[in-house]
Amino acid sequence: MSPSLRLQVLKRARELASRQVLILDYPKRGTALTRLIEWVEGPHYFEFVRQPLAPSLLDAGLGVSLRGRTRTGGGFWLCFDRPAA
Repeated sequence: MSPSLRLQVLKRARELASRQVLILDYPKRGTALTRLIEWVEGPHYFEFVRQPLAPSLLDAGLGVSLRGRTRTGGGFWLCFDRPAA
């Protein structure tokens, strides 16, 4: 998804969540089929994996309470609503 749509989705997730938002990401290098689908979808996936997620989370009003890696090489972010200062 485009950076502007990504921000809208993150903001909406923050609004809908009762306590926390869990974001999961799969590995950057998937199977040949996954790479083909990403190529067909357009440039946004490749832009996304090159950009750090933290600025988008902050822009959406989310803070990170826990971050880590999955067994398959992906990542996760457990986020909380960060009230505006």
